[in-house]
Amino acid sequence: MMQIRRARVEDIKSAFDMFDSAIKAAFIKEGIADEKEEINKEITIKQNLFKSSVIGESNHIFLVATIGGDVIGTISYGEAAKDIVLFYDDILSNVGELGTIYVDPIHQGKGVASKLINQMMRLLQSLNVDKFILDCGFTDAQNHWIRKFGKPFLTIKNYWGKGSDHMVWYCKNIDEINKEV
Repeated sequence: MMQIRRARVEDIKSAFDMFDSAIKAAFIKEGIADEKEEINKEITIKQNLFKSSVIGESNHIFLVATIGGDVIGTISYGEAAKDIVLFYDDILSNVGELGTIYVDPIHQGKGVASKLINQMMRLLQSLNVDKFILDCGFTDAQNHWIRKFGKPFLTIKNYWGKGSDHMVWYCKNIDEINKEV
């Protein structure tokens, strides 16, 4: 049975394995599997963020979805990525970011991400957080977020190369999101 909870130190190895498989699968799905250096960079960034969070070196909050103690998905909330805030510093400078939403490929399409989002929305409400941003460069995931959150607040054309845009959602009312997710 799947459980969703705050990430703990004992989740590090399992989460690292999940990031490895989920990120590689995402790059394959996007048709950029040959970008080995970028894949490894993304995996390392997510692993370091997760580890720094669970050992108390960052203010990021991670939730994990687990089955039998194995991490099958993650979601985080924390300081927004600097490169995104630069585009709309006046609006986004004090807004946190919902991110690091990854699900192990064998568990995708089973509602894991939706359950992680629901649980994070409840946690953010309890912390009196009423808005956040979410950004995404993967086309497949962008389609998912458009269905969940509607039209993006910002689309950065050709951010990842010709024809590969980056999208940012600015979600201002968590109560409304909870009704939809």
